[in-house]
Amino acid sequence: MILVVDASAAVKLVLDEDGSDLVRRIWDEPLSLTAPSIVLPEVAAAIDAARRAGRISATMCRRAQRYWDEAAAEIDVVSVDVSLASRAGALAASRPARGMDAVYVALADRLAEETAVGLLSFDDRQRAVAAGSRALSLLPAELRPADSRVSADPAVVHHLELWLPDVPAVEASLGWLLGELGWAEHRRWQHAVRWRLGSTYLVVEQSPDLLPGRYERTAPGLNHLALHAGSPAAVDSIALAAPEHGWNLLFPDAHPYAGGSEHYAAYLEDGNGLEIELVAAQAPPTGRRGARKRAVATVGEG
Repeated sequence: MILVVDASAAVKLVLDEDGSDLVRRIWDEPLSLTAPSIVLPEVAAAIDAARRAGRISATMCRRAQRYWDEAAAEIDVVSVDVSLASRAGALAASRPARGMDAVYVALADRLAEETAVGLLSFDDRQRAVAAGSRALSLLPAELRPADSRVSADPAVVHHLELWLPDVPAVEASLGWLLGELGWAEHRRWQHAVRWRLGSTYLVVEQSPDLLPGRYERTAPGLNHLALHAGSPAAVDSIALAAPEHGWNLLFPDAHPYAGGSEHYAAYLEDGNGLEIELVAAQAPPTGRRGARKRAVATVGEG
């Protein structure tokens, strides 16, 4: 199936809005995504409009524009030639449509002559134009005020984003570790890598807006990430192999009960100062009492 993506949907890929989760899920499906070339300036303008309206900061605006550049590379962008423009003109003349709305629908209509086509749009006026075509499938099939057709589990983290000064170095250590835990690389762009597990993803970015200096986990901010690692045996296996991939075991005298007698885990730190806690699904019975040894300056508990 070919999916024509309009600007109202594409912008939700890079800005958190109602419907963003749905668009991001669709983006990961094995579909052929296409759009007329007007989608490029339309989304760029929508991102800047969010900045001007105070919905996002100037820094977030620049990041969203970079993300959009990367996402747009995954779309088959079709030039608006005379043939497509004429087709859009006919639609606009026969229905209460804006010119740009008609261009998206005209492209979808043309493609629908040869294959199954859907139009992904959250714009009511554009959907009204497309509704006149029996050849098109409208997505999402049903719009609700707070999207979405799939309810989100409030206990699940949507994503984490770490700004670090040396992404290649972090990728060598963290990329290996996440792979061992079942995460898979999901997407990469010039300054960042994203890994995903289920509906949660983790981004490491070397942003041009990053302030100079080394990441320091004992400074205010993120102290460490704690990730599910499976059985105690799985924790042991990963912890044993970790030094070969740039990790050091923290609190070795108390391992694997540095977090307490009922908490089986390995605390690892890589050469970039990033700490990961690997948590076993269920700790084996023990009478040993462990105490996590932390520096006074450390923020947070395991």
